[in-house]
Amino acid sequence: MPLRSIVVAALITLLASGIAPIALAKMPTMAGMTQSRGVTQGVGGQNELLWSKARQTLTASIHEGWVHGRTVSFRGRTITLRIVANAPHHHDMSFEAGGLTNPTISVDQGSQITLTLLNMDYGPGMAHGIVITTKGPPYPPFPDISHTQTLARIPSLAPRSERRLTQARYAEASVRFRAETPGTYYYVCPTPGHAEDFRMYGRFIVRSRR
Repeated sequence: MPLRSIVVAALITLLASGIAPIALAKMPTMAGMTQSRGVTQGVGGQNELLWSKARQTLTASIHEGWVHGRTVSFRGRTITLRIVANAPHHHDMSFEAGGLTNPTISVDQGSQITLTLLNMDYGPGMAHGIVITTKGPPYPPFPDISHTQTLARIPSLAPRSERRLTQARYAEASVRFRAETPGTYYYVCPTPGHAEDFRMYGRFIVRSRR
C-alpha cells in the first residue's frame, strides 16, 4: 500500500470523529451502549459485533440477490443489501456483495433499501465507509462528493480489533433510503486514497419501472 494512503487514512480515522465513529484498537464498549447477544448497539445504529454475528452478516451478503456475470440484482419494494469491506479470501481494499468483489449492484426504482456495511478489514488505515453517489471514477485522493447527488452514506468504520477472525470485534452500520430516480450511481469508499489507489468502488444501478 502506498505510504501516503496509509498515513492519510490513519490520520483521518483517528482525528475525524465523523469518519471513525467506533474507536480503533480494542473497540471497547462505549458509554451509553447496551449489549445483546454479541451485538453492542450504539448511537445512529452503529454496532460492534462479535465473530458469531459478523459471520451471519458475511454469510447473508454472499447469498443475497441474483448473481449473473458481474452483477448482483435485487428485486422488490423492500430490499436488504449487505456489503462487506474486505471479506475473507477476497482482495484487500475491496467491497463484496453476492460473493463477488466490487460487483455491479442493481435494484428496482422506488425500492426501499436497508444498506448494511460490515468492515472485516484489519490494520492501520483500514477504516472503510460507503457513499452511493452520481460521481463516477476517476477519483482524487480526497473524493469531493458534497456537490453530487447522494443516495446513501455510511461514515468510515474502524477495522476489526484483532488479526484472528474469531477473536475480533467488528464495526457495522446501516442506513435506509429509497431509490427514487433511475440511473447509474457508484458506491465508493470515502476514506482518502481508497477509491483512487485501490479502485474501492463499484456501479450501483437503479432500474426504471418502465
